Amino acid sequence: LRSSDLLVRPAPKEKSKLIGQISRLKGHGITDEMIKGEFSNLTQDILFRQNNKQLYKECYQIIRAGIVDADLANEIDYMYYYEYGRVYYNQGNYTMAKPYFKNALKFQPNNVDLTGIFVNVIGQSLRNEKNTKTILDSMVSYQTNFPSLTGNNNFNTMVATAHVMQ
Repeated sequence: LRSSDLLVRPAPKEKSKLIGQISRLKGHGITDEMIKGEFSNLTQDILFRQNNKQLYKECYQIIRAGIVDADLANEIDYMYYYEYGRVYYNQGNYTMAKPYFKNALKFQPNNVDLTGIFVNVIGQSLRNEKNTKTILDSMVSYQTNFPSLTGNNNFNTMVATAHVMQ
């Protein structure tokens, strides 16, 4: 018997179920930071090291089903959408990254890092668009749905340029 045999790590889905279950023990020695930390570890292992998007989605759904605290659920949702979007962003797939960052913005609309990445994603996803009306309509839609974007100078420049082009 080796010492490594004693350290049996649960499979990702089993671990996800445990994370969801222990989240209910908040106030009994379990904190939100512990749960978010475990979810972050799972994210690093499954999404970034293994690049297994389907397993990550399934683990997120399992964890999310076990969480009853609304604030913690929102934090986990934000982390899921942000990190999923970041994978696509890092792979240069801006069109796929966009809906994940849009969802993350719903949870943290004033997050400066997220706003900067999302503005870059918008620009990259529209760079090959030839129809100026489509570009302007998209920019106005983002401006309406995400007012915090107007605090980003690059976004404001993109909106102004879209108006001039139209």
